[in-house]
Amino acid sequence: MGDNQFHIDQIVSDIFGQVKKDMGGGELRFICPFHNDHNPSCDVNKSKGVWKCWACGKSGSLFDLAKERNYPKPHLYIPNSNGVEFVPAPKPPVATPSIIETIQQSQKYLNDHIDLIPANWKKDVVQELGIGRYQNQWLYPYYDDSELVGYKLGKIDQKPKGIKCRVFPSMDYINKYDKKVLYIFAGERDCITGISLGLQGITFTTGEGSIPKGKDGKYDLLWLLKWKIIVICYDHDKAGRDGSIMLKNALMKVAIDNG
Repeated sequence: MGDNQFHIDQIVSDIFGQVKKDMGGGELRFICPFHNDHNPSCDVNKSKGVWKCWACGKSGSLFDLAKERNYPKPHLYIPNSNGVEFVPAPKPPVATPSIIETIQQSQKYLNDHIDLIPANWKKDVVQELGIGRYQNQWLYPYYDDSELVGYKLGKIDQKPKGIKCRVFPSMDYINKYDKKVLYIFAGERDCITGISLGLQGITFTTGEGSIPKGKDGKYDLLWLLKWKIIVICYDHDKAGRDGSIMLKNALMKVAIDNG
């Protein structure tokens, strides 16, 4: 990066603000300045002079930003290594038309057979979360942040196959929570029950032994530190105990690493 380091540091600080996460490999994550970003979504690679927001989809180079913001001598914001092409990690696929149709059909079926909803689930919660009933099983829609990408049918049948560990419900729903107490449940059914009882709940979609990871392969838990108290509500068996200890240790490490 050499002679241009000062200028690159300056424009990144001016436009993107405080670093929220070091992604490794020269990439830093920020709150995106180009949309109302509640969960840090914008990656900047200073060594390559490029940036991309995974939430709003905007991307570009620091050189272009310098020109748009009328910085003098925009070429100073091109790193010496700018010839290296920035290839972003592939995003998970968005939901296909067939997946969307299945979700919609399942939701309509459940609305037409409202008596199938368990007594401990509030009907308005079930509808707001987009829960459906399909092939005599509960259907839970999956999101990346707030973008629909697929669903889980029952406990294990996922569309598309190989879906990674995600957070349920969507970030649109979670962002309505206050920052006092968050409950992490063992599965979608328990999570829906908790929310129906008035608790602020989430779950991880691939079981008690799984924790969501970012594209750098590290646990994606930093956003959870917004809550003053986190209660892990896993099953009282070996899988639940092991999973709760693993999650507690991962959360503690993230908290310590980030002050």
